[in-house]
Amino acid sequence: MPLPRLLLGLAVAVSCAANAVAAQDWRQTAAHLGGSARVLLVGTRPEDADNALIAWLSRGRHIQTAYLSLTRGEAGVNVLGAERGAGLAVVRTAEVLAERQRDGARQYFSRAFDIGAVEADSVVARAWPRDSTLLDVVSVIRAFRPQVVIALTSTTGERYATRRYTAQLVADAVAAAGDTLAVPSYAAGELGAWRPARLYTLIDSVTSGGRALQIDVGEFDQRELRSYAEIGAENRRLQRTQPPRAAPTPGRLIRTLQRVDGSNEDAVSLFAAVDTAFARFGAAIPASARLQFDSLEMLLSDIQRAARSEEAGAVAARLAQVVSRIQQFAGPLQCSVTVVVQRCTGARGEFALSLHEMREAATRAMLDAAGLVIDGVAARELVAPGDTVPLTITLRNGGSVPVTLRSVLPFHQDGSATGDVAKPMVLQPDSLVQLTSALVFRAVSRHWWQNLGLMSGTKLHVALDPRRSQLIRGEDRLASSGVTAQLTVGGVEIPVTVGPLVARTPTALRGDMRHPVIGVAATSLLLERGAEYERAGMVVNRPFRVFVSSARASTDTLQVALTLPKGLTADTAVRLITVPPFGTRNVFFVLRGTLPPGPQLIQARASSLRVTPPQAMGATLTPALEEYLTGTVINEYPHIPSKHFVRIARDRIESVAVQVPPRLRIGYVRGTEDVRSALVQLRASVTPIELGLLPAYDLTGITTLLLGTGALRSETSMAAVPALQAFLARGGTVVVLGGGAEIARSGLFPYPIGAELMAGRAVNDSHLDVRVTDPGSPLLNWPNAITIRDYAAWRTDRTCSRTTLLDPRYGIPLGVLDSADRPAVPAIVTARVGKGTLVHTTLCIGSELESAGSGAARLLVNLLSAGQRQPIR
Repeated sequence: MPLPRLLLGLAVAVSCAANAVAAQDWRQTAAHLGGSARVLLVGTRPEDADNALIAWLSRGRHIQTAYLSLTRGEAGVNVLGAERGAGLAVVRTAEVLAERQRDGARQYFSRAFDIGAVEADSVVARAWPRDSTLLDVVSVIRAFRPQVVIALTSTTGERYATRRYTAQLVADAVAAAGDTLAVPSYAAGELGAWRPARLYTLIDSVTSGGRALQIDVGEFDQRELRSYAEIGAENRRLQRTQPPRAAPTPGRLIRTLQRVDGSNEDAVSLFAAVDTAFARFGAAIPASARLQFDSLEMLLSDIQRAARSEEAGAVAARLAQVVSRIQQFAGPLQCSVTVVVQRCTGARGEFALSLHEMREAATRAMLDAAGLVIDGVAARELVAPGDTVPLTITLRNGGSVPVTLRSVLPFHQDGSATGDVAKPMVLQPDSLVQLTSALVFRAVSRHWWQNLGLMSGTKLHVALDPRRSQLIRGEDRLASSGVTAQLTVGGVEIPVTVGPLVARTPTALRGDMRHPVIGVAATSLLLERGAEYERAGMVVNRPFRVFVSSARASTDTLQVALTLPKGLTADTAVRLITVPPFGTRNVFFVLRGTLPPGPQLIQARASSLRVTPPQAMGATLTPALEEYLTGTVINEYPHIPSKHFVRIARDRIESVAVQVPPRLRIGYVRGTEDVRSALVQLRASVTPIELGLLPAYDLTGITTLLLGTGALRSETSMAAVPALQAFLARGGTVVVLGGGAEIARSGLFPYPIGAELMAGRAVNDSHLDVRVTDPGSPLLNWPNAITIRDYAAWRTDRTCSRTTLLDPRYGIPLGVLDSADRPAVPAIVTARVGKGTLVHTTLCIGSELESAGSGAARLLVNLLSAGQRQPIR
C-alpha cells in the first residue's frame, strides 16, 4: 500500500510503543465502542495539561479527549539536560506524546513558539499575531469536533499575559469555529464549521459560583487500584525536563469548571443536555445507509456485552466485523472516514469522524485480543540518503485463532520499500514468522514544524503545508514509519499499520522503541562549541577541532576546510581525509592571529570526493556534488525515543573588549549551567570548588566566590553558608547567580530577601526592559563601562528569576521591566557583609554566557570584580 493512501487514513495507525496498561485494555476498549463524546482541553504549554482530569475523562469515562498546547514549551526550564529553545521543543514534544500513549488522549499543538513568562499583553500580541493563532485553534476545534472545550487558563487572575492570551483565544476560537464567514473553510484546512456546545474554564474552587461544575479526580479506579489523580501524576512524570510536582493526596480532589459560554443555565454535568449517544447519528445518514447503520448499532450492542466474558479469539473476530462494517459506510456516507474529515459539515461530518475513531480503536483492540504482534526492526538507526537499510519484520500470532496475512510492506516518510515482502500465508496460533525487506532512503528526516523557521517579526512557525495538514491531523497521528499489513481475521480483511520502525542492539528486548530509524546527512561535521569568547586584540594561538562522522555504508574521501574571519589564519587551508563506512575522524587545524571587537564566524565545510578512474594507477580526486555544512547529534533518553538535532558547523566567536583585573582569582561552585569555560575563554583565573568541600577549602588567594544558578539548592548548602559568611567578613566577594526560594532559606543574605523561579522572558523591546537605577554604581562602571549596547546585544532570556521581597538596605544598581508602564523589578542587588561584598542577580547570565553574549561577559566580570580596585594595566 503506498504511503499517500496510508496518510489519507485508509489504514489505521496503531502505535506499538511500550504501554503495558493499554496492551491489557482491549476488553475495556471493546466494551465502550460507539462512544462519541469528545472533550478538548487547551493550555499555553505542555505542563499546563491537567493529567488527572485527562485520566478521569479518557480512562475513567471513556470520553474521546484531546489536549491542545499552544506552544511546545521552548522557553521553559530543563532540569534533565542542556537542550534549550527549539531543541527543548523536540524533547518536550516527545514527552507529551509519551503521556498521551499512556492516557489514550490525542495531542495537538499550534504554531506558537514559547516566549516565556511575559507579563505585558503588548509583547504577546506582537509575538503571536491573533489572526494566525486564532486560525490554528479554530482548525483544531473543527478537526477534533469536541462538544466540550475546557480552557486551562483564565482571562482574569492570571499573572502572565501568555496565559490570559490563551484563555481569550480559546473563547474567540469557540465562537469562530462555527462561523465560516469569520473563518472560511479554505483557510482552516478545508474543514467544515463546528460549534462546541459547552465552554468551561478550570478555576480555583474558592472563586466558583452557582454555574460551576465539580469533578472529583480523586475518584478510585477499581481496575488500576489507584485514583485518577495518581494515574495522572504517574503520567506527568514523563515530563522529566520539568521540575517534579508533589504527589496527590489520597481522597477527594476536586477540579472546578466554570461555564463561560454565555449560557445562563447551571452546569449540572459536563455534557448536560448535549446528546452524545451513538443512536443520534441515525437521523443524519442517507436512507441508502440506514440498514448498514442499524446493523452496526446491533453489532456494537453485541460486542459490548461479549467483551466482558467471551474468549479473546471470539472478541477479536467480532471486532474485525466492526471494522469491516465501518468500511462499508465510505460510499453511501459520501464523506471520507479519515483522521481529518474535510468538507463534511454538521452531524454527517461528526458521524464520519466517530466512525474513524471507532475503527481505529476497534483495530487496536482486535490486534491485542488476537494476540498478534507486528514488529519492524532495521539494521541501523541512522541512514544516509541513497543508502539501503535491511529490515526484519516479525509477525507473531500469540492468540488462539488463525490469522491470514495477505501482504506486508514497510514504509518510511523519508524512504521507500524495495517491494512487498510476503505472499499470502496463514499464521496458526502460537506461531512466528520473520520476513526480510529493505528501505531505500531518499531524504534527511526533519521535525516538520521547524522546517521553514519562524514568520518574520513573530514567534510563530511557518506552516509546512498551506492546508495545515500536520497541525490538524494531531501530533500523535503523524506516523513517520512502520509496517502496513493486510490481515484476515474471522473471515474479514483489515488493513493495519504498526510503527515505528526501530533499530535495536543485540541486548535490547522486543518492545524497546527508543531508537526509531531516521535519515541523516551522509557526512556530519561537529565543532566543539557553537559559540565561544576571545579577548579582542589578544594573540590567538590554539588548536581547532572538527569532528567528522559518516552515515554512509561505503568508504568516503572528504576534503575538510575552514572559512575564517579576518585576523585569523590556519596552518593549512584544506585537509584530505578518508572515512570508513559508519566511521569517524578528528580533523585538527591550528588558528593564529588577533581579532577586533565584535562577532566573528568560523564555518567548517566538507566536500565528498570521487576517485577517477577508480582503482587505477595515477587516479585523481575530483569534487563530487555533495557539500556538507551541518552535523547531526543523537541524544538518548531513558523515558522517550532518541532524538536527533541538526547543528550548523559554525562557531561564533564573540571577540569581547573586556578588561579583567589581573589579581582577580575566582572560586567557582557550579550550578545548573557551566560558566567556567566562558571565564577561561576570557582568560580569567578560575578554580572549581565543590560546595560541600567549601568549609575545608583553603581560600587563600581567592578574591571572589561565584555560586552558579541553583547552587544553593544543594543539600550541602546549609553547611557551606558559614564558610561563605566568613569569607565575606574577611573582605571577599560572593556573587550568586539566579535562584528561587532557596535564596531566602539559605541564611546567606544579611537582610530579608525573596526570589522565585520563572520561565524565560521575551526581550522584543530591549530598550524598555532594562532600567539603570544607580548610574554611578561601580558594578556598572569598573573595570568595564556597561552601556546600553551591552544590554541590547543580549541573545537569550533576560531574567530567570524574580526578586519578590527586598529590604531597602540592599543596593539596586539595575532593574528590568517588560513594559514602559510597569515599575522596574530589581535585577542586581548588593550588600556589604563585614569587609566584603555580596552580589545577587536574577539575570540569565549563565545561559547568556553559553551563547557567548558580549554584554553578559563584561557585566559578569564587573560583578566578580566588586571587591577589586587596582588599576588595569
